[in-house]
This record gives sequence, C-alpha cells and structure tokens, in this order.
Amino acid sequence: MKQFEFELTAFRDAPSVLEENVNQLAGKALLNEIRKGFVAAEYQCDDVGAEDWGWYFYAKRNGSTYLCGAQTEQGPEDHETEKPLWGSAFVEHERGLMDRLRGRNRPDPADNSAETLKQVLSGLPGLLNLRKGD
Repeated sequence: MKQFEFELTAFRDAPSVLEENVNQLAGKALLNEIRKGFVAAEYQCDDVGAEDWGWYFYAKRNGSTYLCGAQTEQGPEDHETEKPLWGSAFVEHERGLMDRLRGRNRPDPADNSAETLKQVLSGLPGLLNLRKGD
C-alpha cells in the first residue's frame, strides 16, 4: 500500500455528506477528484462509497484491481472555514486469498498506481505539504 498525507484547504464535504459515512468521516469530495484523475489515466473506476475508515473506490487497469481510499479530518463546523485540514489518501493492489493460492493477479513490476495517485494529488488546488504516509 502506498499512502500519502497532506494538508487541504479545498474539497470540503457538506454536513449531509458526513452523515452518509457510518463514522461521519470526511473525504468524499476529495476522493471524487482523485477518481477523476484515475479515469483520466485510463483506469476503470467504480463509484465512491463509504466505509467505516473513510471513503473508497475500486480502480482497474491491465487486469489488476486497486483499492483507493481517502479521509480528511473535518468536523461539521469546518465546512465553511479555510483552515487547512489533515488528509490522507492511499492506493493498494488488491489480491485475494484465492489469487495468492493460484498465483493470479500478481503485482506488475511496472505498476505505476502510486505514481498516478501522487500526480493526481500534486495537481489538486488547495493541497499542501504532500508527503509519504506511514
């Protein structure tokens, strides 16, 4: 898994969007923009969905499937403020147990999904201090 962290002054979720997530986590607006970047890079992407840890979508390209996710620390009161919020985004090659047992869906040595994510994030307005996450 490749993860990036950053501060964000754009892509705030409306309070009604926070309610869509079981833990009222933000990041849907950000992930929708990331998804657009992956589509432009010729990935086939599912719609963005909510998960208990944030927001996600699946992306496919060249027979490989990737889980992409994001989360921002935004409370309901942060919707209309411009103070920077902490954010995180990741991409991970998906390979289930049966794939591993049968030797299928191996990671491609030329896989550039992490570079795609980094380029998409680097091009977003209001994204500051992009760095590798833990």
